Amino acid sequence: MAKRSKVKDNARKSRPTTKGEHRAFTDEQIRLRAYEIYVARAETPGDELGDWLQAEQELCSEGNRR
Repeated sequence: MAKRSKVKDNARKSRPTTKGEHRAFTDEQIRLRAYEIYVARAETPGDELGDWLQAEQELCSEGNRR
């Protein structure tokens, strides 16, 4: 049996969570929201990471309001 990598385990644990966060969002949900942000920006390329982080933040904020 293969041993699990401590690096992988630590990476999973190091994900920041916000107080009161109740559910995680899938990559697909974040990807779709990031795409909407990209389209709203007139489809100007070059800020994929920024779009992803903004989408993640918006989804988390929306989830905390529910």
